[in-house]
Amino acid sequence: MSKLSERFKKVYEEVSTDNDELKNNLLEKVNSVPYWNEYTPEKQRDMVKSFVENSDIENKEPVCEKLVPIVTGFGPLQNLLENEKVDAVFVNDINSVHIEIDGRVFDSEMKLSQSMLQYVLNITGKHDENIYTSRIDNFIIDVIKPDVCQNGVNISIRKVKDFDICTLIENEMLTKELYEFLSEQILNKKRILISGDINSGKSTLLDVLIKDCLSDRRCYLLENSGLYSDNSEMLVKFDVSKCDYETLLAIVLKSSPEYIISDLNFPDERFLISTMRANSLECAFRLLVAQNGDMSEKYAKLKVLNDYDYIVHLDNHKISAIAELKPAKTMALSVNVIFER
Repeated sequence: MSKLSERFKKVYEEVSTDNDELKNNLLEKVNSVPYWNEYTPEKQRDMVKSFVENSDIENKEPVCEKLVPIVTGFGPLQNLLENEKVDAVFVNDINSVHIEIDGRVFDSEMKLSQSMLQYVLNITGKHDENIYTSRIDNFIIDVIKPDVCQNGVNISIRKVKDFDICTLIENEMLTKELYEFLSEQILNKKRILISGDINSGKSTLLDVLIKDCLSDRRCYLLENSGLYSDNSEMLVKFDVSKCDYETLLAIVLKSSPEYIISDLNFPDERFLISTMRANSLECAFRLLVAQNGDMSEKYAKLKVLNDYDYIVHLDNHKISAIAELKPAKTMALSVNVIFER
């Protein structure tokens, strides 16, 4: 794990003030205000200005300008998040703040005060849960509180990026030919499983395929991440984390959408496209077979080969392999790797 370069180390200093007592008093006041984050930036700025004007310090205007960033947006984390190179920020209570750039994690050498940590927690709007995910604008926030996290409060803030197919091709996730192949299979309603490890790019690829291939098709998407940027009138999105899954699925199936898509990391043969967490193509196939544990291995494999047409596997935000699944007399020949790199 690397330390942050010099150009980032000054970020916290830029929003510091010489009067720590004044800063802490402001944070305490803000933390006591219900729904602070729902106020407009102008309203927040006016409240900070009023707070400074009622203090006994001199040179009120420059101090006000230094205090405003501390209590707007994500506070001292805001400058980090606004940097286009930063993909995510990770907060380990008051102990450390790390950031992710191009898949690498750096120590920002920043530490939050207890008041600032509480301010960031208040932004999420959830106070009675120990583990939860929320979304604010283009940020997904995951929070783990004590006693689940034994090191205090753990917060990750990740940017939701609006990718398109051109960006994915430029980033070498796939080629134009692979995209055209996948588009054809999707439009032919082949059942596709997208597999990969954590942060391998499964949701990113699925998001782009939905936007580029299915914008004019009636689709239902089951998810629990809030990552999807497609707001097409034809796409209906369901947050599975907020309801009973089986009840929701029964209603979805009765609605007869043209496509049912799932990004829940557990596949279902009733979905035309779904995702699964697996560290290899072979692992994905084994996990599919294992889901049918009440059958013999032979019939479990046969069921998988009948239920799914393709497995698309990703490693480090790149399609590393595609396998075609089809029943055959010899089970070993039924999984045909048609692309590999």
